[in-house]
Amino acid sequence: MAIRQLLAASVTAVALLLTAGGALLAPAAVASTIYEWTMNGQKFASDRPPPPGAKLIRVQQEHSSQSAAKPAQPPATAATAAANSAAANAASDAAAARQVQKDLNKTQSDLCNDARERYQTYLTAQRLFKPGPNQERQYLTDAELTTVRVNAKRDMDTACKSQ
Repeated sequence: MAIRQLLAASVTAVALLLTAGGALLAPAAVASTIYEWTMNGQKFASDRPPPPGAKLIRVQQEHSSQSAAKPAQPPATAATAAANSAAANAASDAAAARQVQKDLNKTQSDLCNDARERYQTYLTAQRLFKPGPNQERQYLTDAELTTVRVNAKRDMDTACKSQ
């Protein structure tokens, strides 16, 4: 009877060892999170969350298994890295150029609006003055007012020529 119990325990122990060993040899499932974000016009991707101030593009959950059937990706060569870097720099430069053009257009528009408002003020004003030496008002003569209006019109035409 003791031999039967010992044999049954041995069979159970061997079965447990085989099961545990099989589990250790099985491909392990790995879950990872990929964060993509932009900062200062450059795009980044990492397994860590983006730093403060970065604009998050997306968060991707990847579930992969380490398996011999899955071919490993070839390591990046220096040429591939250089090409990727050049493409990223070109995209960054293009984005910077678009932003500069946008800023120039806004500045030009603001200058035009200011010049237009000043010209309209000079046209509708009955009397204009300039500060005197003691900060008293010195009203412009009709000839001076005409000169100021002509100059304001010229400034407006110059500022608004592309609009």
